[in-house]
Amino acid sequence: MRLFKILCCVLILGSCTGKCSRSHKAMSPEQVVEAYLNVALNMQSTEQREDLLKYTTGPLYEAVAMVGDDVIKRAYVDKNYQLESYSFLERRDRTPKEVEITFSLKFKELSESDRGEDGKLDFDKTPTVATENIVSVVKEKDLWKIRNVLNKKSSFDFPTSMAAEIEAKAGEITVDSEGNPLK
Repeated sequence: MRLFKILCCVLILGSCTGKCSRSHKAMSPEQVVEAYLNVALNMQSTEQREDLLKYTTGPLYEAVAMVGDDVIKRAYVDKNYQLESYSFLERRDRTPKEVEITFSLKFKELSESDRGEDGKLDFDKTPTVATENIVSVVKEKDLWKIRNVLNKKSSFDFPTSMAAEIEAKAGEITVDSEGNPLK
């Protein structure tokens, strides 16, 4: 019976290893972008920069390789955000060896001013940031790698307070967007 349990564990671990860990060579462009994001969003130390570099080439590789550890630490290790979601929106095949991937990230951006009286972060007061990013992914030596960030759009959704009120003050005129008085 004990041998059966061990055999089952080996088979389960072996099947997960085959499916769960994918070699870089077997990755699609979307999987490379997802792997890069997974590393970038979960970095624990600046030594993981090498993990980012293996998914990049060209200008993005140079940018990540050239910045100092302090910049990597601020950008990736010292989290000032809480990720809410990310998703792939579009894939455009430019050539057989170049693809553009559009993805979105949605997160809460955090700062010290977002702490409540108890010192804990108050996510209800924190703006939600949504970004839409387009990256160029190219195939080099049978590996897909992210070459560049082509476009980035961001929008901010600021929470409103239930107690917030807008009042007119005597003697002040309200105007529309063109400067015309409202009646």
